[in-house]
Amino acid sequence: TDQQDMNQFMDEIDKSMTRLEKGTILKGTVMTVSDEDVIVNIGHMSDGIISKNEISSENGKAPADVVSEGDVIDVYVLKADDGEGNVILSKKRADQIVVWDELAQAQEAGKTLEVTVKEAVKGGAVAFVKGVRAFIPASQLSVAYVENIEEFVGQTLTVKIIDLNTEKKN
Repeated sequence: TDQQDMNQFMDEIDKSMTRLEKGTILKGTVMTVSDEDVIVNIGHMSDGIISKNEISSENGKAPADVVSEGDVIDVYVLKADDGEGNVILSKKRADQIVVWDELAQAQEAGKTLEVTVKEAVKGGAVAFVKGVRAFIPASQLSVAYVENIEEFVGQTLTVKIIDLNTEKKN
C-alpha cells in the first residue's frame, strides 16, 4: 500500500539522520574502489570514505585487492564528519574488532583455517588470519623437524588455532 511505502521511506530517512559516533561499527556496501580510497554506502546522509591505509592490516595491499564494488563490509567510524560532510571510515579497525569474535568461535569449534605464510621469523613463521598477524611455531609447521622455515614462505597451510588471547589481541 501507499501508506506502507511512505512508512518505509520515512524509516529510511530516520536511519539516514541517525547521529554517527566515532567507534561505531556498521555494515556498508562498497560503491566505488580507486587506488587511493573506497566509497561505502552506510545508509547515512553521506557516504563513507576509507583511505587506502585503512583498508587492510597487510601493508602494501591496494584497495582493489581487498574489496570489490557491491561487497558488504564491516566499517568502523573514525570521524563522523571531516569538515566537508564526509564520514571517514576504517575497514582495518572494524576487521580487527569483529575478527576476534570470529577467531574465538573458530577455536571453540575446532575449525581449520587456510593461511598463507608471509615470513619466517625467529622460532617460527608469520601468517595473516583475516587480517590478524598470527605466529606459527616451528614445532607446529610440520610433523617432521623443520630445518629451514624459509621454505614455508608463500605456502598455503591448513591450520587450527591452538592459543588465542582476545584481551591481549594475541
